[in-house]
Amino acid sequence: MCIRDSRHIVRPHFEAVFYEDNDKSIAMRNMYNAGISQRWQTRRGSESGRRTVDWLRWDLDATWVEDPADSSISEEGLYGPAGFLFSDSAIPLRTRRQTGYYGLVRNSINSDVEWKISDTMAVLIDLNYDLHGGHVQQLDVGISRYLYPDLSYYVGSRYLRPVIVEVPNKALTEKGSHSLIGAVTYSLSPRYTMTFAQEYNFDYGRAVRSDLTVVRQYHRMFYGLSFSFDQSLKRNSVLFSIWPQGVKELAVGSRKYTGLTGARMED
Repeated sequence: MCIRDSRHIVRPHFEAVFYEDNDKSIAMRNMYNAGISQRWQTRRGSESGRRTVDWLRWDLDATWVEDPADSSISEEGLYGPAGFLFSDSAIPLRTRRQTGYYGLVRNSINSDVEWKISDTMAVLIDLNYDLHGGHVQQLDVGISRYLYPDLSYYVGSRYLRPVIVEVPNKALTEKGSHSLIGAVTYSLSPRYTMTFAQEYNFDYGRAVRSDLTVVRQYHRMFYGLSFSFDQSLKRNSVLFSIWPQGVKELAVGSRKYTGLTGARMED
């Protein structure tokens, strides 16, 4: 790392979204978001092949929603599902749960950090802090490592605060979640990539989810086939997805593994 070549780039942003619904069952909350995107850059490589890299990325956002989910607060200070959806109206309802646009119902601060220790190793951290309750609602910490030329792996921990869902004449308590997550990705060939992911939940004392995914590149399109075994929901599923090269936001089907294509397969 060449400290003398370092520079700090800061990009502030502000976003306001307003909705006018015609059906209360799918009403959405107006939202205001302000934040800063920060990049610490340096130059790495040999003297003849130096390149600029972002060795540290830190995105910080504050989100305020109109009519936050105070009505769902229980005596324990926890909350369950809200009666409204906040989401991107361009994304169909059936796929919103698989995106980061689903479920922002409280004023919060979100932080996302990526520290590239080297060209082959990175530390990843993201956090959601509830401004109403003054608690960390979600915290993910992990390490990603690339082993030249075909193998990479991820090991991380995820923490979720417990929630209480109020049901008439009954209160259903959902345990908090503290999980160890591991994933291994292997490039079978220039066109095929396979990944296996496993989640072990310490609160339940067992493995709760396993996923096996194969991604195929065909000209300018990517195809993904996933097999998921979720013991926590007692559900097994097969998922198919397709997305164009360079525009993963246009994916049809699950978007969970679109990031597997990365820079090497996108080139």
